[in-house]
Amino acid sequence: MPDASPTAPSPAWPRAGFWDRATAIAVDLMIVNLVIAVIGLALTGVTDAKVRVNNTVLNVVDCTVAGPVPAGLALPSGFEAGDARRCTRSVLGIAHDWELVVSEKATAGEDPRDRRRIRLPIDRTGQPVPVFYLDDLMLIVLGVYLFVFEWRFGASLGKRVFGMRVQSFGGAALDMVQAGKRILPRLVVLLGASTTDSTIGSTEVYWISINLMTTRSIPDFGVWSDVLRLLALAYLISFIVATVRRSLPLHDWWAGTEAVRAPAPPTR
Repeated sequence: MPDASPTAPSPAWPRAGFWDRATAIAVDLMIVNLVIAVIGLALTGVTDAKVRVNNTVLNVVDCTVAGPVPAGLALPSGFEAGDARRCTRSVLGIAHDWELVVSEKATAGEDPRDRRRIRLPIDRTGQPVPVFYLDDLMLIVLGVYLFVFEWRFGASLGKRVFGMRVQSFGGAALDMVQAGKRILPRLVVLLGASTTDSTIGSTEVYWISINLMTTRSIPDFGVWSDVLRLLALAYLISFIVATVRRSLPLHDWWAGTEAVRAPAPPTR
Protein backbone atom coordinates (compact mmCIF):
# COMPACT_ATOMS: atom_id res chain seq x y z
CA MET A 1 0.00 0.00 0.00
CA PRO A 2 1.50 3.38 -0.96
CA ASP A 3 2.43 5.85 1.78
CA ALA A 4 -0.34 8.45 2.10
CA SER A 5 1.95 11.03 3.71
CA PRO A 6 2.63 14.30 1.86
CA THR A 7 5.47 14.21 -0.64
CA ALA A 8 8.76 15.23 0.99
CA PRO A 9 12.44 14.46 0.52
CA SER A 10 13.58 11.22 2.15
CA PRO A 11 15.02 12.10 5.57
CA ALA A 12 18.67 11.41 6.29
CA TRP A 13 17.55 10.37 9.77
CA PRO A 14 14.60 8.05 10.54
CA ARG A 15 11.38 9.77 11.55
CA ALA A 16 10.33 9.50 15.16
CA GLY A 17 7.50 7.07 15.82
CA PHE A 18 4.47 7.24 18.07
CA TRP A 19 6.09 6.13 21.31
CA ASP A 20 9.07 8.43 20.76
CA ARG A 21 6.76 11.41 20.38
CA ALA A 22 4.30 10.38 23.11
CA THR A 23 7.00 10.00 25.77
CA ALA A 24 8.62 13.28 24.73
CA ILE A 25 5.26 15.08 25.00
CA ALA A 26 4.72 13.58 28.47
CA VAL A 27 8.13 14.82 29.61
CA ASP A 28 7.47 18.32 28.21
CA LEU A 29 4.08 18.52 29.93
CA MET A 30 5.62 17.42 33.21
CA ILE A 31 8.41 19.99 32.95
CA VAL A 32 6.00 22.86 32.28
CA ASN A 33 3.60 21.69 34.96
CA LEU A 34 6.41 21.40 37.52
CA VAL A 35 7.69 24.89 36.69
CA ILE A 36 4.22 26.36 37.19
CA ALA A 37 3.79 24.35 40.39
CA VAL A 38 7.09 25.53 41.90
CA ILE A 39 6.36 29.16 41.06
CA GLY A 40 2.82 28.79 42.38
CA LEU A 41 4.02 27.29 45.68
CA ALA A 42 6.43 30.19 46.12
CA LEU A 43 3.81 32.83 45.31
CA THR A 44 1.26 31.23 47.64
CA GLY A 45 3.35 32.32 50.62
CA VAL A 46 4.45 35.66 49.20
CA THR A 47 0.94 36.80 48.21
CA ASP A 48 -0.92 35.30 51.18
CA ALA A 49 -2.44 32.75 48.77
CA LYS A 50 -3.96 35.40 46.49
CA VAL A 51 -1.89 33.82 43.70
CA ARG A 52 -1.75 30.07 43.92
CA VAL A 53 -1.65 26.82 41.97
CA ASN A 54 -4.39 24.19 41.91
CA ASN A 55 -2.52 21.33 40.24
CA THR A 56 1.00 20.20 41.11
CA VAL A 57 1.25 16.96 39.05
CA LEU A 58 1.01 14.92 42.26
CA ASN A 59 -2.20 16.07 43.95
CA VAL A 60 -3.09 15.14 47.52
CA VAL A 61 -6.65 16.26 48.34
CA ASP A 62 -8.19 16.15 51.80
CA CYS A 63 -11.86 17.12 52.15
CA THR A 64 -14.18 17.33 55.13
CA VAL A 65 -17.37 15.31 55.25
CA ALA A 66 -20.25 17.08 53.51
CA GLY A 67 -22.02 19.55 55.79
CA PRO A 68 -24.36 22.55 55.70
CA VAL A 69 -23.73 25.31 53.15
CA PRO A 70 -22.35 28.48 54.82
CA ALA A 71 -24.77 31.39 54.82
CA GLY A 72 -24.22 34.40 52.59
CA LEU A 73 -22.58 32.65 49.63
CA ALA A 74 -23.19 34.24 46.23
CA LEU A 75 -24.42 31.35 44.08
CA PRO A 76 -25.69 31.38 40.47
CA SER A 77 -29.39 31.84 39.88
CA GLY A 78 -31.19 28.51 39.71
CA PHE A 79 -28.49 26.66 41.67
CA GLU A 80 -30.10 25.20 44.79
CA ALA A 81 -27.29 24.30 47.17
CA GLY A 82 -27.47 21.01 49.05
CA ASP A 83 -24.26 20.58 50.99
CA ALA A 84 -20.64 21.76 51.01
CA ARG A 85 -17.15 20.50 51.69
CA ARG A 86 -13.90 22.24 52.52
CA CYS A 87 -11.00 20.73 50.55
CA THR A 88 -7.28 21.30 51.00
CA ARG A 89 -4.74 20.44 48.32
CA SER A 90 -1.15 19.75 49.26
CA VAL A 91 2.07 18.30 47.91
CA LEU A 92 4.88 16.92 50.06
CA GLY A 93 2.97 18.17 53.08
CA ILE A 94 2.78 21.76 51.76
CA ALA A 95 -0.79 23.08 51.48
CA HIS A 96 -1.23 25.25 48.39
CA ASP A 97 -4.96 25.52 47.67
CA TRP A 98 -8.18 25.70 49.67
CA GLU A 99 -11.64 25.34 48.16
CA LEU A 100 -15.24 25.25 49.23
CA VAL A 101 -17.07 22.72 47.03
CA VAL A 102 -20.81 23.36 47.01
CA SER A 103 -22.99 20.55 45.60
CA GLU A 104 -26.45 21.07 44.22
CA LYS A 105 -29.36 19.55 46.12
CA ALA A 106 -29.99 16.02 44.90
CA THR A 107 -33.27 15.13 43.28
CA ALA A 108 -35.11 11.87 43.90
CA GLY A 109 -33.34 8.90 42.32
CA GLU A 110 -30.30 10.94 41.21
CA ASP A 111 -26.81 9.61 41.77
CA PRO A 112 -25.09 12.03 44.19
CA ARG A 113 -21.98 11.93 42.01
CA ASP A 114 -23.97 13.43 39.11
CA ARG A 115 -24.90 16.60 40.97
CA ARG A 116 -23.57 19.90 39.71
CA ARG A 117 -20.86 21.46 41.84
CA ILE A 118 -19.37 24.91 42.30
CA ARG A 119 -15.80 25.33 43.48
CA LEU A 120 -15.06 28.53 45.37
CA PRO A 121 -11.51 29.45 46.43
CA ILE A 122 -11.29 30.20 50.12
CA ASP A 123 -8.58 31.33 52.54
CA ARG A 124 -7.23 29.24 55.39
CA THR A 125 -10.14 30.30 57.61
CA GLY A 126 -12.76 29.19 55.09
CA GLN A 127 -13.79 32.61 53.77
CA PRO A 128 -14.28 33.01 49.98
CA VAL A 129 -11.53 35.16 48.44
CA PRO A 130 -10.60 36.32 44.91
CA VAL A 131 -7.70 34.24 43.65
CA PHE A 132 -5.59 34.00 40.50
CA TYR A 133 -4.60 30.45 39.54
CA LEU A 134 -1.35 30.02 37.65
CA ASP A 135 -2.77 26.80 36.16
CA ASP A 136 -4.80 28.95 33.77
CA LEU A 137 -1.52 30.01 32.12
CA MET A 138 -0.61 26.40 31.32
CA LEU A 139 -1.27 26.56 27.57
CA ILE A 140 0.45 29.94 27.21
CA VAL A 141 3.58 28.78 29.05
CA LEU A 142 3.61 25.49 27.12
CA GLY A 143 3.25 27.31 23.80
CA VAL A 144 6.10 29.72 24.55
CA TYR A 145 8.30 26.87 25.79
CA LEU A 146 7.76 24.74 22.68
CA PHE A 147 8.12 27.69 20.32
CA VAL A 148 11.42 28.90 21.80
CA PHE A 149 13.04 25.49 22.20
CA GLU A 150 12.05 24.10 18.79
CA TRP A 151 12.89 27.31 16.92
CA ARG A 152 16.11 28.24 18.71
CA PHE A 153 17.44 24.83 19.77
CA GLY A 154 15.81 22.37 17.35
CA ALA A 155 14.14 20.31 20.06
CA SER A 156 12.21 20.60 23.29
CA LEU A 157 13.75 19.10 26.42
CA GLY A 158 11.48 16.08 26.10
CA LYS A 159 12.66 15.44 22.55
CA ARG A 160 16.30 15.88 23.56
CA VAL A 161 15.91 13.28 26.32
CA PHE A 162 14.75 10.70 23.76
CA GLY A 163 17.24 11.63 21.04
CA MET A 164 14.99 13.57 18.67
CA ARG A 165 15.03 16.87 16.88
CA VAL A 166 12.69 18.85 14.64
CA GLN A 167 13.86 19.97 11.20
CA SER A 168 12.57 21.25 7.90
CA PHE A 169 12.31 18.84 4.99
CA GLY A 170 15.85 18.18 3.90
CA GLY A 171 17.42 18.82 7.29
CA ALA A 172 17.46 22.63 7.59
CA ALA A 173 16.69 24.29 10.92
CA LEU A 174 13.17 25.61 11.57
CA ASP A 175 12.39 29.25 10.97
CA MET A 176 10.03 31.29 13.15
CA VAL A 177 6.97 30.72 10.95
CA GLN A 178 7.46 26.95 10.89
CA ALA A 179 7.86 26.82 14.66
CA GLY A 180 4.61 28.76 15.08
CA LYS A 181 2.74 26.54 12.62
CA ARG A 182 3.82 23.39 14.48
CA ILE A 183 2.60 24.69 17.83
CA LEU A 184 -0.76 26.28 17.00
CA PRO A 185 -2.68 23.07 16.08
CA ARG A 186 -1.26 21.26 19.11
CA LEU A 187 -2.36 23.99 21.49
CA VAL A 188 -5.88 23.92 20.07
CA VAL A 189 -5.96 20.15 20.58
CA LEU A 190 -4.64 20.45 24.14
CA LEU A 191 -7.26 23.09 24.90
CA GLY A 192 -9.96 20.64 23.86
CA ALA A 193 -8.31 17.83 25.81
CA SER A 194 -7.60 19.83 28.97
CA THR A 195 -9.35 18.49 32.06
CA THR A 196 -10.26 19.62 35.51
CA ASP A 197 -10.30 17.45 38.60
CA SER A 198 -13.93 16.33 38.72
CA THR A 199 -13.55 13.93 41.65
CA ILE A 200 -14.18 16.62 44.27
CA GLY A 201 -17.63 16.16 45.71
CA SER A 202 -17.67 12.40 45.37
CA THR A 203 -17.94 10.09 48.37
CA GLU A 204 -14.18 10.20 48.91
CA VAL A 205 -12.70 12.61 51.42
CA TYR A 206 -9.01 11.88 50.80
CA TRP A 207 -7.25 10.84 47.62
CA ILE A 208 -4.09 11.19 45.56
CA SER A 209 -4.09 11.78 41.80
CA ILE A 210 -1.54 12.49 39.10
CA ASN A 211 -2.25 14.98 36.32
CA LEU A 212 0.09 16.24 33.60
CA MET A 213 -2.32 18.50 31.74
CA THR A 214 -5.00 20.36 33.64
CA THR A 215 -6.43 23.83 33.89
CA ARG A 216 -8.36 25.15 36.88
CA SER A 217 -11.06 26.78 34.76
CA ILE A 218 -11.87 25.98 31.13
CA PRO A 219 -13.94 28.57 29.24
CA ASP A 220 -17.32 27.25 28.17
CA PHE A 221 -18.02 28.18 24.56
CA GLY A 222 -21.30 26.26 24.43
CA VAL A 223 -21.62 24.11 21.33
CA TRP A 224 -18.18 25.26 20.20
CA SER A 225 -16.65 23.52 23.22
CA ASP A 226 -18.13 20.24 21.97
CA VAL A 227 -16.82 20.97 18.47
CA LEU A 228 -13.38 21.63 19.92
CA ARG A 229 -13.40 18.32 21.77
CA LEU A 230 -14.42 16.45 18.61
CA LEU A 231 -11.62 18.15 16.68
CA ALA A 232 -9.17 17.23 19.43
CA LEU A 233 -10.29 13.58 19.28
CA ALA A 234 -10.07 13.49 15.47
CA TYR A 235 -6.63 15.08 15.58
CA LEU A 236 -5.41 12.62 18.21
CA ILE A 237 -6.57 9.66 16.11
CA SER A 238 -4.89 11.04 12.98
CA PHE A 239 -1.71 11.71 15.00
CA ILE A 240 -1.57 8.13 16.27
CA VAL A 241 -2.19 6.65 12.81
CA ALA A 242 0.42 8.87 11.15
CA THR A 243 3.16 8.42 13.74
CA VAL A 244 2.66 4.66 14.03
CA ARG A 245 3.33 4.54 10.27
CA ARG A 246 6.19 7.04 10.75
CA SER A 247 4.39 9.38 8.41
CA LEU A 248 3.73 13.11 8.96
CA PRO A 249 1.05 14.26 11.44
CA LEU A 250 -1.01 17.25 10.37
CA HIS A 251 1.01 19.90 12.20
CA ASP A 252 4.24 18.71 10.54
CA TRP A 253 2.57 18.52 7.13
CA TRP A 254 1.30 22.11 7.51
CA ALA A 255 4.63 23.46 8.74
CA GLY A 256 6.81 21.52 6.32
CA THR A 257 8.72 19.90 9.18
CA GLU A 258 9.45 16.47 10.61
CA ALA A 259 10.59 15.05 13.92
CA VAL A 260 13.53 12.68 13.45
CA ARG A 261 15.65 10.52 15.67
CA ALA A 262 18.90 12.46 15.60
CA PRO A 263 21.06 14.53 17.93
CA ALA A 264 19.90 18.12 18.30
CA PRO A 265 21.88 20.58 16.15
CA PRO A 266 24.12 23.18 17.78
CA THR A 267 22.24 26.09 19.33
CA ARG A 268 22.02 29.32 17.36
